[in-house]
Amino acid sequence: FYMDMGYKDDTTTEMHNLQGFCPAFSQTFNITVNSTGSPRITITPPAKAPKSLQADPYLSGETQKTRLTWAASAEEALTGYNIYAVAELEPYFTKVTSVGPGTTTYDTADAWSSDAATTVMTYAVTAVKSDGTESFFSNQPQNNDRDHDGATDVKETADGTDPDNPDTDGDGLKDGREASQGTNPLLKDTDGDKYSDGTEVRCKSDPLDPHSVPVNPMSWLLPLLLSN
Repeated sequence: FYMDMGYKDDTTTEMHNLQGFCPAFSQTFNITVNSTGSPRITITPPAKAPKSLQADPYLSGETQKTRLTWAASAEEALTGYNIYAVAELEPYFTKVTSVGPGTTTYDTADAWSSDAATTVMTYAVTAVKSDGTESFFSNQPQNNDRDHDGATDVKETADGTDPDNPDTDGDGLKDGREASQGTNPLLKDTDGDKYSDGTEVRCKSDPLDPHSVPVNPMSWLLPLLLSN
């Protein structure tokens, strides 16, 4: 199921997008609305979902397949995790398997999608409590981006970037981010103004305009230094 919850007033708009698998019985969760709070909507889920689900290739014989790893749920009284998957163009997730509460990795039988001919799979993991209550879905990675830079292996091969290096040109912007910025993932300095694309984006100058340069190219470091 999909569930969208929103809040809007004169100054604030919030949207919460939840997804999960329909259990065999009803379960409840709480929504608290505070018109002066931040955030305005607080959702207390039926169970705390695992976080940081990630798909990576692993070698099985001579074939690359898909391995899932995730951070353990902070929920108490867990009996384990349910793993779900859906193939590209299919409408619904299906349950793949269940694993024990101490498990945070699972090797699927799905081929890694490094070319256009191999089906892309999307995954989710939920935490299950001893009373059968199940969390909402975790984040939902796909098995087509081995360096987790936002650019699929297929696109990186087509663009000439390195699918095993999230920042091929070393400019401080991940390859996938370069696509959204319109910068060249094979050039550290797309507009040739002597400032790297990453520095320009962090300093809010235009990495595509040689006449737009950072006023203080080291200013983005100050908040990091102060926080440490």
